[in-house]
Amino acid sequence: MSTTSRIRWTEVFCYALIACIAPAQTLPQRPRRIAAPTAKEIAAARDRLRQGEPFLVDIANLAQAGAVDAIPELKRQFEASHDEFTKEAVASALVKLGDKDATYWDYLVREATVAVDSDEPFPSGFDANGKLAPGLSPQFIRWAKAHNLTTEGAADAATRDLPGKVAFLSWTGDPRAIPLLRRALASPNFLIQEVGAEGLTDLQDKTSIPFIIAACRNAPAELAFTLATKSLAEFDDPGAQRAAKEFAPPKEPK
Repeated sequence: MSTTSRIRWTEVFCYALIACIAPAQTLPQRPRRIAAPTAKEIAAARDRLRQGEPFLVDIANLAQAGAVDAIPELKRQFEASHDEFTKEAVASALVKLGDKDATYWDYLVREATVAVDSDEPFPSGFDANGKLAPGLSPQFIRWAKAHNLTTEGAADAATRDLPGKVAFLSWTGDPRAIPLLRRALASPNFLIQEVGAEGLTDLQDKTSIPFIIAACRNAPAELAFTLATKSLAEFDDPGAQRAAKEFAPPKEPK
């Protein structure tokens, strides 16, 4: 994959995963809330796909537009690509477009399982009030050293690669993902928890609400608020919305 496409992907999708390690940043909306691609964007996506050089946002646009005519080219791209993100994006799009070949679903499940089962911790630490502290936590640095990884490489995996694997599974909108998305709520990486909770919210799986509430209660205050805001508050369920208010920070006196 070209450098340009990697940057384009990061800007459109992965900023949500990377920005979480910086305090007080809000996360951008998930793909289902991004404005529908225009006819011009879809046409450009088809052209780049035929040329074998699609941006990952092109793949997402084709999936969002329901472009089933792109399925044959997407399958060729899946086979030809050696880039992990591209393969995951294509597999996610193919499942979302309704392709019945189990190859793509099974691939997404394998990749997401790697992320959910990882013991890699969240990169940042927290202060006594549950707010994100700047820099990498000593625990994270020790974990990277114990696994013979640079802190930069470990941080890339924790903030982009591993949460991305779960995100690609959740963005299929397939309810078969529910058990794995629930397992994501127990990850030591809060970004993986968040992606799992958002996937369950997108599916409006109300039976998962107690699991999300439990994850919020176990999270540091700042992340609990983010998690509740992006999941519980968006359920079409009064109980979930009431529970979300439990994790709102106390109002500062005027």
